[in-house]
Amino acid sequence: MKRIGKWMAWICLAALLLIGLKNEYARLLPVSSYGMQAAIRKGKVSHLFIGSSMFRQGLSIDVLEEELEGNVYILSYNGNQPAFMAMELAYMLEEGLEIENLYVDLYPYTAAALPWISDTKILLDTDLAFKWEDRKSVV
Repeated sequence: MKRIGKWMAWICLAALLLIGLKNEYARLLPVSSYGMQAAIRKGKVSHLFIGSSMFRQGLSIDVLEEELEGNVYILSYNGNQPAFMAMELAYMLEEGLEIENLYVDLYPYTAAALPWISDTKILLDTDLAFKWEDRKSVV
């Protein structure tokens, strides 16, 4: 019985370790061309559009790239709220992203609602410090 208990303890420890590693390093996987990490990898963005999926649906990247000088990047998460947009922007600036022009979506309902993560992709795009940091000053 002790032997089974030891194995269970090791399995739980290994699972916690793997979850911790995923939460810290999943953001470094170069598998996508969207999200905060893709913007950070660019280093500098001439025009950053940040908002919710509704905002994204109203924008055409082809038209924006044709009409605006410099590079254009659209960062949107489903149900993105102003509190999280501020946190995302602060995170990207801390990571070294330079932004020339910023365009922010503001759907009034989301500003009045309690902050809540609607799109868990935000969690895959950030490190543990972002997830654990006390962001009461932003909210």
